[in-house]
Amino acid sequence: RYQGRWLGELRTQTRVGEDLPILSRHAVRAIVLTGSKILMIKSKDGDLKFPGGGIERNESPVEALKREMLEESGYRVASVRQHFGYIEELYDAFDDDVSLFRMRSDYYFVEIYESQSSLNLDDYEAKLGFHPTWVDLDQAIKINSETRFAKRWTQRDLHVLLQLKFHREKNHG
Repeated sequence: RYQGRWLGELRTQTRVGEDLPILSRHAVRAIVLTGSKILMIKSKDGDLKFPGGGIERNESPVEALKREMLEESGYRVASVRQHFGYIEELYDAFDDDVSLFRMRSDYYFVEIYESQSSLNLDDYEAKLGFHPTWVDLDQAIKINSETRFAKRWTQRDLHVLLQLKFHREKNHG
């Protein structure tokens, strides 16, 4: 069900042990390209992330991708073209009941409709000042490479941006 090209793994956990409780989450992220521009979600601190988020119970990856795109960017997905790959993360959890948090993020190339509606952000997303922005791929890499307020997604999505740049250069000369 969840196959694809492995893009990498980020491990930042400090807790170790054989029987540590792990909370697992599966997320989907959209890659929306128009020429040299890519649609990203920018925070008030200036860092960038791909639009997307967690898959809810009884929701397919495509349904989650469509929902998350509309909520975070205001754009509706016209079609999901292809799976680019996935990245796995393992880090210390924020909850005392769970020691580690594992997340798999699958990235998909998508096409969107041109019209944009209002955002429907979660409270924490609104607090972080999330808003959609179109940015040049090289500029997105530069922004996330130089950000002073890195969030846990900053390095993850920087890694994927670099993979995307390599993929585009390889396929487009």
